[in-house]
Amino acid sequence: LHMASEALRSEPAIILKALSSAQGQGLGAAVALKAVPEWFLLSRDFLLEAVSVHPGSLGVAASLDPRLRSDRELVLRAVAKDGWALAEASEDLKNDRDVVLTALRNRGLALRHASEALRHDRHVVLTAVSRDGGALCYVPEILQEDWEIVRQALSNDGSALAHASAGAKKSLRIVPTALVHDGAALQYAAPAIQNDPRMAEMAVSNNGWALGFCSPNLCRDGELQNLARQQDPR
Repeated sequence: LHMASEALRSEPAIILKALSSAQGQGLGAAVALKAVPEWFLLSRDFLLEAVSVHPGSLGVAASLDPRLRSDRELVLRAVAKDGWALAEASEDLKNDRDVVLTALRNRGLALRHASEALRHDRHVVLTAVSRDGGALCYVPEILQEDWEIVRQALSNDGSALAHASAGAKKSLRIVPTALVHDGAALQYAAPAIQNDPRMAEMAVSNNGWALGFCSPNLCRDGELQNLARQQDPR
């Protein structure tokens, strides 16, 4: 786009095509917008289209006019495309429940950018961990004790056990949810779990490398060693 004429650099269809290409290649919006005149980039009508194509457009425009971070419609469109755009929203909008939920439905890890109050909202947290189990790392400690939240996180990302409470890591009701999805999650479990033959078998049955996370005694268990080799014949 930087090699196009000035007229083309102000042509919405051309710019949106460049944004779409950048989005498809995993490139930042700044790559596509660096040659666009500032006066055009700050056009609200254009931005409403731009953030729907590449949500990173919000951050580029907001660096020129910070007031755009408080434009609710603009932010909603951006987070509906990619929840990570919540990072560019104003503090007020990071505390707007509808805006935050819209972001979390497609990017649970955007919980990181939600307000403190909303990160203590149980429904908001459940929405986040249902989308991305790893979002458990942004959940306040008091809600990490909520077994429903922890189970929901582990059901789609066993490694989220790393962010669970100490109580969850030693619970025979919680840890299996992680192990059936990712045997290597045994490394995050409490020592008593790593020394439990049933838990070790569950983990190794899922991932042969999990044998290395069992207690020293169980690592030497012949049956577990054979089970591990079956999972990873190398």
